[in-house]
Amino acid sequence: MSSLKARLHALGLLATAAELDDLVALATKKRWGPQQLLQHMVDVEEKDRARRA
Repeated sequence: MSSLKARLHALGLLATAAELDDLVALATKKRWGPQQLLQHMVDVEEKDRARRA
C-alpha cells in the first residue's frame, strides 16, 4: 500500500500531503476532533488552490 502522503497527493490534496506531519502535530497539540481536523484540511486546500489559481 502506498504511503498516506502519496495517496493524498494522488487524490489532489497537495497541500495536505505536503503538510501532513505538521497538520497531525497541530491537531494533536490542540486536541482537535475529527471534524475540526477535516475543517482545517479543507481550509488549507482551499487557500492553496486559490494561491495556485
